[in-house]
Amino acid sequence: MGRILEIFKKILTDVLTSVYEPFWFAVILAVLFMAVWNSAHKSGWKEIFLEWVTNFRRDQAFRRTFFCVLYTALILFRTLLNRTIWENPLSDVLGNWQIFQDNGEFNAEPMENVLLFIPFIILLFWAERENLLGKKKGFVAVVGRSVGIGVCFSLGIESAQLLLRLGTFQLSDICYNTAGALSGGVIYWAGNKVIESIREWKRMKEEEENSDSWF
Repeated sequence: MGRILEIFKKILTDVLTSVYEPFWFAVILAVLFMAVWNSAHKSGWKEIFLEWVTNFRRDQAFRRTFFCVLYTALILFRTLLNRTIWENPLSDVLGNWQIFQDNGEFNAEPMENVLLFIPFIILLFWAERENLLGKKKGFVAVVGRSVGIGVCFSLGIESAQLLLRLGTFQLSDICYNTAGALSGGVIYWAGNKVIESIREWKRMKEEEENSDSWF
């Protein structure tokens, strides 16, 4: 009898775990699907698909937002949605700070956390520059906003891991993610300055060519 109860307990635990781990992803997917379904119910699936393709081809803002959302979803899958249950999410609050372990082996996790947020900030500013920065294009404004976004987004992920027991709450992850966000802000600012310089050079060259055409 005891053996049967152990088997039943293991089966029940595995079933509940397999349901709990992807639960929030399933909720998000269901909500998004029903939103599309409501539109398709009114306009038709073919029209919805053609409209999406047309917007992607012609609307630059649509493409920018799509790539930003896509990368954000990848981050959430890696850090939150595709995680296993942890018995104690506070088992390692300080986290892993060492780039090289005690045995001399390279620890890639800190660098991964930094690199993870660099494209996120670049894509976010690329898609929502006017809403996030407005007319502020200075170095301090861009970097300051990058750090603020990095802290808030990383803290939100870590807090969700703690509340949902899908991972461990680690201060090191927040710091490394914020460092990645800062780096992304610097890269975005530098790239934007280069692009503006190239545009200014092209404008001045066109003005010189137009002025020479009068002679």
